[in-house]
Amino acid sequence: MICAALFVNTAVIPMNKDQIIAEKNQKIEEYLTRIDSTQTVNEQLKNRILDILSKGIKVTVTNYNPVRQQTDDTPNILADQSKIDVHSASKYQYVAISRNLHERWGGFLKFGDLILIKNAEGKDGIYCVRDVMNERFVNAIDILETMGTENYKYYGVDLYKLSWIVLS
Repeated sequence: MICAALFVNTAVIPMNKDQIIAEKNQKIEEYLTRIDSTQTVNEQLKNRILDILSKGIKVTVTNYNPVRQQTDDTPNILADQSKIDVHSASKYQYVAISRNLHERWGGFLKFGDLILIKNAEGKDGIYCVRDVMNERFVNAIDILETMGTENYKYYGVDLYKLSWIVLS
């Protein structure tokens, strides 16, 4: 029988757990010392918001009502399974998004995400994604409104994802 000699290079043996944790902690400390400690929390938040606002997309904004003719046979249940009072739909601040914007179809939004809509006249504000639109719509947002609300349509509206807050 032939035996081969086995040589182990100790330089490639992984560090023990304590050494790995110590290195990770050191990297975290280095990162934290690079953060400008003179910046106030408000300044940091303002900079974060300005960064988000620089990354919006243009959409068309319309409205829809929770009725069978505009939804399906369960107008009180949205695509994410939220149940609503159809007589008070406007109070929820919920939206349906076109499928191209939803992550299921390759977009960047999902149910529960908060979005900011700007330049939609009286409809500017923060809304929660709870529904999806018919597949024929692209780059569109439908705001859920109570029956009797006058229909509207705004073009070139700015849409921003508020990524630091997610509702389930």
